[in-house]
Amino acid sequence: MEGRVLMSQEELRIRLDRGHGRCYDFLEILRGPAFVPVSAGERAVIRQEDGMPSVEEVGRRLKEVRREKGMTLKQVAQASGMSPTHISEIERGKTSPTVGALRKIARALGKETAYFVEEKPLPRISVVKKEDRETILLQGQGDTFVTARALTTGIPAGRISVVLVDEEEGGAIPPHAHEGEEALLVIQGQARVKVGDTEYVVNGGDCLHYSAKVEHSAEFTGKGRNKAIWVKIVPGAMRW
Repeated sequence: MEGRVLMSQEELRIRLDRGHGRCYDFLEILRGPAFVPVSAGERAVIRQEDGMPSVEEVGRRLKEVRREKGMTLKQVAQASGMSPTHISEIERGKTSPTVGALRKIARALGKETAYFVEEKPLPRISVVKKEDRETILLQGQGDTFVTARALTTGIPAGRISVVLVDEEEGGAIPPHAHEGEEALLVIQGQARVKVGDTEYVVNGGDCLHYSAKVEHSAEFTGKGRNKAIWVKIVPGAMRW
């Protein structure tokens, strides 16, 4: 059985740009080197937004991980430099944690901070069976779309996503640029990829690797079905 086709306007947007996840910028702050001033982080209180878990859910995840680790509130408090009472209030959803507090607790628990604020919990190891691949539509030229299937579903703080493009001749991705890197491995057919001012012809078996910061576009020009594995790596949270 093929995966569910994503139909909302937001989900149909190309997943090869930086603006795909509602939590992206927040997660970038949590894990990025820019998060240095603790005082600024301490003042940034986590509030429930669309696409983010509730305060109660964040607390539930913290408590669940702490119990899995076999740690007491006192042990987490000692490791994080916070009081057991405050941690208990966060776990019970009575207090909204600051970004700084959540980061300290996550470190004490040996977890990525992103795990606690992802829209839904992600497995540490992700396995996608062939029959479970989710069909996605990448925004093409104008009102057209390029058909692909997700080969990865994401892990906490993941930075890589892979899709299998399966498109007829003529499918095209318009020019765009974003942080990170991309690699395109053509399995069947042909792709013409423009990176900056240079166009590359990528035939079956060829692989093109480039910085996504440079404006790039692609058109699948092989006769019949064109199949390619498209890999995307970004500095922060990843969600197709």
